[in-house]
Amino acid sequence: MNNNTNRTSLFNRIKNYSDFCKEFKIKEFKESDFLFLPKLQRIKAFNYHKIQNIVQFLNGKWRIDWTNSNQQKRYPYFIYNTGSGLGVYCSGVSCDCYFGQVAYFKDKETSDFVGKTFLDIYIELSK
Repeated sequence: MNNNTNRTSLFNRIKNYSDFCKEFKIKEFKESDFLFLPKLQRIKAFNYHKIQNIVQFLNGKWRIDWTNSNQQKRYPYFIYNTGSGLGVYCSGVSCDCYFGQVAYFKDKETSDFVGKTFLDIYIELSK
């Protein structure tokens, strides 16, 4: 089985963050694990923690190299539609350091998967 088939199979098995935690055998924290923070910070820290787990496991050994302008750094790009809320627009690409993106991914397929599958996490981070 090739690498793309493995990844497609993995992406088909993961439908939400609970599936992700089961797949990678990591402890699934709850918002209550962040009670030491004020409510708004707690929600953001909890969801940022989720995204960072996703980055770590889905990017594998790939690391961002800001000194390499030829290395593409992908991120889910969202737009807000009146009436329907935040939605995935496309997978953006950055070759230089820009701020505001939550996480970067090694390729378009992974970035698109994360943006679509974990939209709820990004919505909580945007509040």
